[in-house]
Amino acid sequence: MVYFKLYSVIALAIAVSAVGVNAAAIGKRASCSAINDQFSPNSDIGQNWGGQLPAGSYALGGDGLEMRVLNPSPKKVGDGPTFISNSLIQYGYVEARIKSAPVNGLVTSFIFRAPNGDEIDWEWVANEAQTSYYYHGIDDYTTEGSTVVPDDSSNFHTYAINWQPDSITWYIDGVAQRTVTKESTNQNGVYHYPTAAANVELGLWDSSFDKSTAAWAHGPVDWSKQPAYVSAYVQYVKVTC
Repeated sequence: MVYFKLYSVIALAIAVSAVGVNAAAIGKRASCSAINDQFSPNSDIGQNWGGQLPAGSYALGGDGLEMRVLNPSPKKVGDGPTFISNSLIQYGYVEARIKSAPVNGLVTSFIFRAPNGDEIDWEWVANEAQTSYYYHGIDDYTTEGSTVVPDDSSNFHTYAINWQPDSITWYIDGVAQRTVTKESTNQNGVYHYPTAAANVELGLWDSSFDKSTAAWAHGPVDWSKQPAYVSAYVQYVKVTC
């Protein structure tokens, strides 16, 4: 979704001192590092992740990594976290066990994002698990797909992306939901296919800052009816180079 892309590019430029990693370091680590983070109360988040992490926007507990969007009252848009992997990955398999946020207008995300604008997404809005990919930051919404997961906010499911030089496949609980081939992205001799080394990102954000983005996410959020924060959970993330 383009509005989150712009929002997070800004976030990437911010020093991520909350976990002791800076944005410049993220850009310099071009070699892939395998990740197997089983988020527990004693996990060292800073070992593999930096990002934009407002105070109070995450915690570690029995359900893993809790990502929180903070109630902004009296403002209209809540702050949430964006976790960015410390290393870049060019092709590979990523998997996470996620329970998305239960409030319409909040977007839970698990994506690849490259500095040049290439992107491969899982994003959750309401009970939809949405897939998409972008080439060089071009806003082509014809790449989007959607799968209804009725209990995505009440139960954990395993979501994965297998990104290879010739295809991308998205999975839910080990079952392939969608495959896009590089060949199918040919536009006038140019393959609009993500190929650049990318960071893995986990995030939870409020779509209410823009009317069209909020409409896409079934929002905006009525924060007057919400508690101090609304959460999504990640039990683990695995990256295979």
